Amino acid sequence: MASDCLLVDLGNSRLKWAVLEADQTNSPGPVQAFSHRDLNLVALLQQHWQGLRPGRVMICSVAGAERDQQLRQWIKQAWGISPFFFTSTQPYPGMRNGYAQPERLGNDRWLGCIAAHQHCQGPVALVDAGTAITLDLVDAQGQHQGGWIIPGLASMGRCLLQNTAIPPTAFIGSRLEPGTDTANAIGQGALLACLGAIELVAQRHAPGHSWLLTGGDAEQIAPLLGFDHQRIDHLLLQGLALIAQQQGRGVGP
Repeated sequence: MASDCLLVDLGNSRLKWAVLEADQTNSPGPVQAFSHRDLNLVALLQQHWQGLRPGRVMICSVAGAERDQQLRQWIKQAWGISPFFFTSTQPYPGMRNGYAQPERLGNDRWLGCIAAHQHCQGPVALVDAGTAITLDLVDAQGQHQGGWIIPGLASMGRCLLQNTAIPPTAFIGSRLEPGTDTANAIGQGALLACLGAIELVAQRHAPGHSWLLTGGDAEQIAPLLGFDHQRIDHLLLQGLALIAQQQGRGVGP
């Protein structure tokens, strides 16, 4: 009998989730989230998931083995089920991992490539802008062509402050004009670096690709890009819904 499936995106800083109801195919319900960096994950799960009773749990995690084990144990104790952890070795029809060692590709990057290719049905370039910014290319035949990883907007600023004598400052970038104080110069410099990397890839490596942006910082980056693109929030949860449907793990047809 089909049952609801909890879809979980466990990132470096935030945990996001949505419920894929038994009568849905690949359209998850509303997305909720909380920050977990340097916090007690078990206490947060108890606080936010107390009222949930899923029959299945599917997880994409890049948070590391310790966080994964905490999540696995909590789910087992609370609901008596073993969650499924998506990995970059997971096959998907019509898709091929571009790494010589597929297990070395980030789980989130591979899941994002699957979701992006299914969405565009053609060559696609995916930008996932979070703690790190990843850029991945997939051709029309579903072959992952590789990609790039650079620090995210906040990570760039923190790295600069940690490795220089610049006094601690709250930095934010929302435009590309020169900064007239240190905080703006750092924030707008990080934004300029990210945009420059993305636009250089678009010009040299992906002129005929459709471009998708996702991740927490996509909202800042997307309005400043100089070419056509589409922003899709919570793409990884949509990818997990596709995997749930493909595997027939109690949801979907």
